[in-house]
Amino acid sequence: MQKEEIAQLLYSRKPYRIISNFISELPVVELTPEVLQWHRNQEESHPYREILVVLTGSVTQQLNNNFYHVLPNCILFIDSSEHHTLEYSQVSSGVNCWLVLRSGELFWKFVECENGSYSYLRRGILPQKTLFSALEECWNSFSKEMTELDKSALLSELQGFLSLILTNIGRQLTEPQSSLRQANETIARAAIQQVVAHVQNFCDCTVTDMARLAGYSPVHFARLFHHFTGMRPKEYINLIRKKKYAEMQGAVPVKQLAEILGFGSSAALAHWVKQNHLN
Repeated sequence: MQKEEIAQLLYSRKPYRIISNFISELPVVELTPEVLQWHRNQEESHPYREILVVLTGSVTQQLNNNFYHVLPNCILFIDSSEHHTLEYSQVSSGVNCWLVLRSGELFWKFVECENGSYSYLRRGILPQKTLFSALEECWNSFSKEMTELDKSALLSELQGFLSLILTNIGRQLTEPQSSLRQANETIARAAIQQVVAHVQNFCDCTVTDMARLAGYSPVHFARLFHHFTGMRPKEYINLIRKKKYAEMQGAVPVKQLAEILGFGSSAALAHWVKQNHLN
């Protein structure tokens, strides 16, 4: 899909229907036990916020213990530490936009999925920080104790901020290629920096997790990571594990330490310790 086509999808939006922990304008759906187990196996949470904007097709997504078929013109708000589905299920298809709010930056990426597989189309950073700061402030204002009138007013504000953000992303997409090329290095560097910070806090992630967080294919991500850090992703994960092991050895039970470092058992941790000559 060409960048002009994506921009047109952003410009031709109708009012959005919102799915979140404070309001849901779509019904919860029931899944078969087999599909439910697949989603449970793909469940994740993280300390930053994400927003899923479905542009075409539909995506089956989890928000905590509820499941939704997210349709075009629908937006799923995922707050920090809320559970959602990491991958795309076999019934998900179409083009969608992920907005990732991390460390004072708003990253955007467009993904096209079909039958469980997906590819990244475009990615970038929104330079207008005042826009997503206003979005976050509005998001923070929602409360279950609000009156319906106050909630309606905030929803209107949320709709307006999102429309402005998506319009600005559309304008970025249609900028001259020279401007986009100049921005690519900044975007890639910022993405890798965010992944590095994430691994320092959560060293149980995989290279696939890191690539998805950055918004690149695993192969492209590995090249970028080496370019900016001088290390391969697995080498960096191992380095952080060694640091955490040195800090926490003897301070927490072995089983808990194995979980923190991303090992499935105490035996796996012991094997890793032996391999790395840490005894």
